Amino acid sequence: MLRTFRIVLSLLITGALLWAATRAVDDCATGPYSSENCLWLYLRQRFHLPPSRLLRSGALEAAGLALLAGLYLNFRYVYPRASRGPRHSPEAGGS
Repeated sequence: MLRTFRIVLSLLITGALLWAATRAVDDCATGPYSSENCLWLYLRQRFHLPPSRLLRSGALEAAGLALLAGLYLNFRYVYPRASRGPRHSPEAGGS
């Protein structure tokens, strides 16, 4: 029962992270023939940032790394590797 709950919770978290990833790459129209990343536009308006390519790439890089870390931690703790036991046991007679 607990394993099933963990797997369902993992699927929900993975779905939320993938939804966040699609929202992070959405483009918003800024003019008749131009568009800009919606996440960057939101951050610029929210924190009154100047239009900078360096800040834009840093914000999108941080969003991507946060999504990657979320997916990694999700699978790392929901599907742990089976423990193989100690590599060397004195009872086995190995030297």
